[in-house]
Amino acid sequence: MILRSLIFVPSISEKMLKKAQGFKTDGVILDLEDAVAPGEKENARENLKNLYPELEYGHRAVFIRINSLDTPWGREDALIAGGLRPHGIVVPKVRDFRDLEIVAEITDQIPLVAMIETPQAILNLRSIAQCRKLSGFIFGAADLTGELGMELTRLREEMIYFMSLLVTVARAYGLFVLDTPAFDLSDMEALELQAGFAKRMGFDGKTAIHPSQLEVINRIFSPQREEIEWAKKVKEVFERAVSVGRGVTTLDGEMIERIHYRRALKILEYAREIEERGY
Repeated sequence: MILRSLIFVPSISEKMLKKAQGFKTDGVILDLEDAVAPGEKENARENLKNLYPELEYGHRAVFIRINSLDTPWGREDALIAGGLRPHGIVVPKVRDFRDLEIVAEITDQIPLVAMIETPQAILNLRSIAQCRKLSGFIFGAADLTGELGMELTRLREEMIYFMSLLVTVARAYGLFVLDTPAFDLSDMEALELQAGFAKRMGFDGKTAIHPSQLEVINRIFSPQREEIEWAKKVKEVFERAVSVGRGVTTLDGEMIERIHYRRALKILEYAREIEERGY
């Protein structure tokens, strides 16, 4: 599944739910949580329930973010979301394995995505990753830094420990991992820097809160021309080496072995899928 970009869409807004059908994004998160005021939670749930059957998101992955289970709305959100059968359900404010197991029991076979945005989740990350229905992590830096009393700066360098931990655990357990949104819609340079930093850290993509952010996110998390050219050369030289019985070769003076070959194939396949998508 290509998940360079996932955009939050407020489920209270019929206009936005329909407009998102045309967004150049790899997926949408139909949001019942932060994007909806407390007094509108039940209305948003009913709005989503009624509109969902007629929404057509095409190739885009569709997720529903429910409210936390320790709120008055979480369990009913999970029950309704489970009945709508999206590609996944995003669970916010996860603290430990049990939070996900409860949602999994309510929603049956639907994959779950854990929002990692509490100190408890950081401490329990490995056990959370072992939930049988978990498919990925979304980093929630704003809530986490708020609970820790940290400052969330423009470039997010203070997040390096948490980001490294998320990527390491995600890779160990075969999960995708997406970065927290950029919150200043007027600062596109910060978005570029944050997305580039997250990509270098190993993140698969980044969440968005506005469609104006999608072009930057998609571009940065797509293989760049230099990466594709490198991958083509690696594929060529390694396959030539294997054909004559060698398991190692060189490219421009650097050693190339099977690990580089596997990475090259992954880059080329990913680039092909993105080209087919058209953005």
